[in-house]
Amino acid sequence: MELWNFYRTDNEVRKSRNRTERWTIPAINRLSNGSSHRLLSVGCGSAVDVAILREHGYSCWGTDPDENCHPVARDFFVQSDACSLAFKSEEFDVTMCMEAFEHIGAPNTNRAWKPCPEYRANRRKAAEELLRVTKPGGLIILVTPNRLFPIDEHGSARTGLRWHLPFRDQTLSYLELRSLFLPKCDEMGVLSYDGYYELEKLNQLGGAPMVRLVKFVLPIFSNRILHVFGPHLFIYFRKIGNTTSCESGDRLSFEAQVGK
Repeated sequence: MELWNFYRTDNEVRKSRNRTERWTIPAINRLSNGSSHRLLSVGCGSAVDVAILREHGYSCWGTDPDENCHPVARDFFVQSDACSLAFKSEEFDVTMCMEAFEHIGAPNTNRAWKPCPEYRANRRKAAEELLRVTKPGGLIILVTPNRLFPIDEHGSARTGLRWHLPFRDQTLSYLELRSLFLPKCDEMGVLSYDGYYELEKLNQLGGAPMVRLVKFVLPIFSNRILHVFGPHLFIYFRKIGNTTSCESGDRLSFEAQVGK
């Protein structure tokens, strides 16, 4: 509960709003020519992004294994696990998983972030579920730390930063995501870093000069080739357009789930 109370603070809500309006919405509009969408945010946590997207006219829903979403998003939230999403097949135009896929099979509990033995199988199942609920021709957007970059924000120290070995860690690489999703997608691309970070932790560590330096360097990783080695992965996939539902009718629609 302490974790979710943190994400409900005014500062965290402000950051969620800024990120959604400056990064998520422009990314969706650029990839889909601004047409209307049914969206799903998987692993949405506090689900503040869900409420903000609905403010902007999107029919957005959120889901997370933990039920403690922000009150503003309660009516648009369904509790479920990424490995077994409580939505029918081909329900959404855009399915997003932002800063959550790395936790599948490797939950962060009691400040220890260690994978369970079957975490790879769980991630394969979660990838199948994200593909299942996405319409043919629809988008899957993933944001996750890059395993090939040795620093991420899953540490327990004051800064929250964590060092890890690039070839011995439970975070994901570009090629791992490619192998999970591309067989059922006909397009894979990278998204820009612009608008995503506020760099608060770096400001605490090195002040304004470090923030200016990082802001100068980060955009180079928006290049597709260099993206493979950047600190974060911003990846999208477009599901093959002529597929049929692989598990038709085996899930209730979200309207049935919440009585809408």
